[in-house]
Amino acid sequence: MEEKTRRKLKIAIIILAILLVISLLLLFLIHNCDRFPALHFLAIIKDNIIKPAGSGTASQTTETQTETQTQTQTQTQTQTQTQTETTTTTATTPGTIPGGPDTGATTLSLYNRNADDNIPFKVVNMFPGDRETHNYCIRVFHNGTVILRFHADIRAGYEKLAEVLCCRVVLSGSGEVLYDGLMRDMPNPLTHPLYSNAKTTSYVDYEITVYLKTSVGNEYMNQRLVADFRWWVEEKGNLDKKSR
Repeated sequence: MEEKTRRKLKIAIIILAILLVISLLLLFLIHNCDRFPALHFLAIIKDNIIKPAGSGTASQTTETQTETQTQTQTQTQTQTQTQTETTTTTATTPGTIPGGPDTGATTLSLYNRNADDNIPFKVVNMFPGDRETHNYCIRVFHNGTVILRFHADIRAGYEKLAEVLCCRVVLSGSGEVLYDGLMRDMPNPLTHPLYSNAKTTSYVDYEITVYLKTSVGNEYMNQRLVADFRWWVEEKGNLDKKSR
């Protein structure tokens, strides 16, 4: 009985020794699989996630490359945006709207062969408190700084209504009020500078409102007024030819 027990004990010790050797061999291979490409099928267990050996390094490298590319694209977009803003600032004149006139506005153009332009305006049978608003877009083609001038010229024979008819002139782009008072007392001219050191097309939008105060008496009823809204540039040497 004792001999059988000893045999079983020896067999168990041998089996345990073999298992220990196998375990040590596997452990050695797992930690050194990078040196043996044929063993890349082995897996590393980390944070309960099984990954192919060496995948952690590759994943980190890919993430770093992606982050670098994203930063490069962001820097490129920022530089492009900055360049665009710089170009726009150079081409834009204070109080102007680059690109085109407001929808619905009556458009007039001033250029080297047409430094003065006007459009007739008339009003009839206004009552106290009535008002009318008209929008105009003035395109100025220039190569250098010019002064855009405006005035409402009341035609002869319509002085009666001009005694009480008020006029408000606003630059739509900036909201600047150039004048608000009796049309007949409007300064001649109302000026707006257009700064430029290069070939530029400036768009200046005017909102012109005529109105009667509620205190106006009945003697001004059924009266008419005709005027010419006129824009011009005196710095003709800085005006450029008209482009489409």
